[in-house]
Amino acid sequence: MTALLPSLDASCFLDIFQSTLLSRTRSQSPFPTPPLARNLFARKRRSELCGLDEWRNAARDLATMFMLTDSPDAEKTLDARQDIPMGERAERLRLLWLRGPRNLAFSTSGSTGEPRLCVHTEMDLQQESACLMNIFAGKKAFLSAVPPHHLYGFTFGLYLPFLCGVPVERTLSLSSLVVSRIREDCAVVGVPLLWDAVARGQNHPSPKNVTLISASAPVRQETLAALERRGYAIADIFGSSETGVMGIRRRADAPYRLLPYFSRQKENPQQLLRAMPDGDVVACPLMDNLRWQNDREFYPEGRTDRAVQVGGVNVYPALVEKRLAAVPGVATCAVRLMTPKEGGRLKAFIVAEKNADEAALRKTLKALFHAMAPEERPARLDFGPELPRNDMGKLKDW
Repeated sequence: MTALLPSLDASCFLDIFQSTLLSRTRSQSPFPTPPLARNLFARKRRSELCGLDEWRNAARDLATMFMLTDSPDAEKTLDARQDIPMGERAERLRLLWLRGPRNLAFSTSGSTGEPRLCVHTEMDLQQESACLMNIFAGKKAFLSAVPPHHLYGFTFGLYLPFLCGVPVERTLSLSSLVVSRIREDCAVVGVPLLWDAVARGQNHPSPKNVTLISASAPVRQETLAALERRGYAIADIFGSSETGVMGIRRRADAPYRLLPYFSRQKENPQQLLRAMPDGDVVACPLMDNLRWQNDREFYPEGRTDRAVQVGGVNVYPALVEKRLAAVPGVATCAVRLMTPKEGGRLKAFIVAEKNADEAALRKTLKALFHAMAPEERPARLDFGPELPRNDMGKLKDW
């Protein structure tokens, strides 16, 4: 059994409240609003922060995450007509959550495809955090560029600092400017896009005892190697929304190593076994193919669910193709992920119908792009008389 760790406190709920609300208001503004200081946010009322529709969307997200969608008390607490301070609203919801089974639901990363809710019990999260606390012992602060209403941001940018008893600073920056905010004995929570930017940026000397944490998508080997040369320690995380953290590697050239409660199932290479805190053992499906070095160490070798990752978000090119193909004037199309050198976004190749006006079709497609989630918008649009294929007739890159 995992030793009992503290439950989420008021500060945790406030940070999740603000993160969720920012995710709903940020899309309405071209200028991202930086997070407010926690004590200032706690005093703010809904009417000072957002409109009714934005709050209702955020309230629905919060009720879903804390699994209180069927609670009349939670509905009352989150009612937009109750214009009470956010601190009071968050504390009421926390007390309701503490009365229940204390589960949390996180969506699979992807505003594309069909997002699924993945439920994690408090005991599961505590089992995971007990292992992670040993790895990050000695850190005096965390700096997180990942929102805490997502599982990765929750684990490393909220719950872990809370359990370690150290402060966490939040940033929306995914540029190399984040380096100026890194201090000694700090852990920095980011995504591969951030680490690519830091690796390309000016070669500032690394403060002592700084660990850069990466997850949500594969990070390039050369990026990790460049960061190590600058003196940073690495914690590259392998996991999923369904299972949480499964493995960690601490060097750019090293394989990932399973957390202690996971084990390899040789009879079925598409799943791991997890020893649960209550003594049960459950099978955990894998979203990636793994190449095993031994029973504890492995290298991932591509996803099994045909998703690609753009900025740390799962995107399904086939579904984007379907949307583009439905546009009048499009005969057929192909969508695929750019190479890292091209930019790491989606690109689309369009074959127009015989009598279609290409200029008008481009305009129509770009209007559709604006209605799509940022991660699924093709950043490059190419036209041609037929889809690019190799000499075997298979679709190829362009």
